[in-house]
Amino acid sequence: MKNIIEKEELINMYNDMLNECYLGIFGLLPATILEECDPIAYNCGLNDYYDSLTYEDYYCKDME
Repeated sequence: MKNIIEKEELINMYNDMLNECYLGIFGLLPATILEECDPIAYNCGLNDYYDSLTYEDYYCKDME
């Protein structure tokens, strides 16, 4: 059975993963730094993260 999620929830999950795995600087969260400084890398990472979730039966119609 697929777990259907909205794009906003996917983005929140991705940001949480980035913030747990990496250290921020100057009080900024890693997800914020990546999104502001390199939006292309942020979006590529989001796509890769979503692809990894599809193996766990997650589905987001806005990402297809």
